Amino acid sequence: MSRNEYSISTNSDIYLYNIETGKTENLTEGNPGYDKFPTFSPDGKYMVWQSMATAGYESDKQRLFLMDLATKEKTDLTEKFDQNASGFQWSAIARNLFHKWNKS
Repeated sequence: MSRNEYSISTNSDIYLYNIETGKTENLTEGNPGYDKFPTFSPDGKYMVWQSMATAGYESDKQRLFLMDLATKEKTDLTEKFDQNASGFQWSAIARNLFHKWNKS
């Protein structure tokens, strides 16, 4: 992809850098849409992030994904939810995930 194509793309990925090994891993490879706001669980076992499925479609649904960092298994938590997911926050014990509703 040329530099100009990156500037108009809505594809972004989330990377994990291991400071001990120097290895960088693309955690959201294969998703052509916008991945953003990675948030790790307090116990470090999981990560959630906001994701769009469709490249170039900025009005796409904001999905919420969960990844088990040990297995790299990804789960769309909003697959059957017809609204955008945003403003999420882990509970202190990492058993619950909360969504902050915008009142507008």
